[in-house]
Amino acid sequence: MAIKFEEVGHTYSLNTPFAFKALEGVNLEIEPHKITAIIGSTGSGKSTLIQHLNALLLPTAGKVTIEDKVIIANEKPKKLKALREKVGLVFQFSEAQLFEETIIKDVMFGPKNFGKTSEEAKELAKQALELVGIEEDYYEQSPLELSGGQKRRVAIAGVLAANPSILVLDEPTAGLDPQGTYQMLQLFKDLNKERQMTILLVTHDIDHVLRYADNVVVMDHGQMIYHDDKYAFFENTELLNKLELVVPKVISMREALIDKGLNLSKKIYTMDELVEAIAKEINHG
Repeated sequence: MAIKFEEVGHTYSLNTPFAFKALEGVNLEIEPHKITAIIGSTGSGKSTLIQHLNALLLPTAGKVTIEDKVIIANEKPKKLKALREKVGLVFQFSEAQLFEETIIKDVMFGPKNFGKTSEEAKELAKQALELVGIEEDYYEQSPLELSGGQKRRVAIAGVLAANPSILVLDEPTAGLDPQGTYQMLQLFKDLNKERQMTILLVTHDIDHVLRYADNVVVMDHGQMIYHDDKYAFFENTELLNKLELVVPKVISMREALIDKGLNLSKKIYTMDELVEAIAKEINHG
């Protein structure tokens, strides 16, 4: 397993009157080379959980294993720089982290920080910027002059330039228009497929879970209450009702058509599959 949590807990302001238990007894193994969606209501522990993956937060109980790195509660972690090179973390509204005077310098910062020469860092930065769709004409511009969507792309390029094997995304499409959202999520899907990158996606959009994820983790009040593949998740009506989730549009349409008498499979999960099934039903009718 690329990532494993064993009885992990995290208490903010530990041993103070303001102590708050954000995670408790989390046992979780993340399948490598897959996209795992992490969902849950506000305050469920999603962001606290993912910040343990590059030691921005350290467990106050239990053990976290990230590939060959092990972090144990109450033990000072070693070689955090190597861990942070391995795990790229993209925060919500990551464009707020841009700070250099030019785009190329901003994206070079990560590789240089991890020991690359200026020439190596520049080449990695160019590759990352090309990957996210930022053209070379922009490289010497200030990142502050870009549109919101372009800033997000540059910030993500800065993470990708370090060539992480694990990518952690905290609501990466927040504030983007539909086209920008589609392009961003398609980029992550391509990275997963072409580079075999392990991706954790924190999201509130259930349609994105169905379309892009392989597996689903549900957090609730600091505990992991569900972990399975996405198809098992979307067929778990009891859990969906408990979480008060609105099912993806294609599933709600499929169920509505079945209720109207169409003989459709319960295994239809994409709009293309639904259209094809409806056409077959009509032709056979």
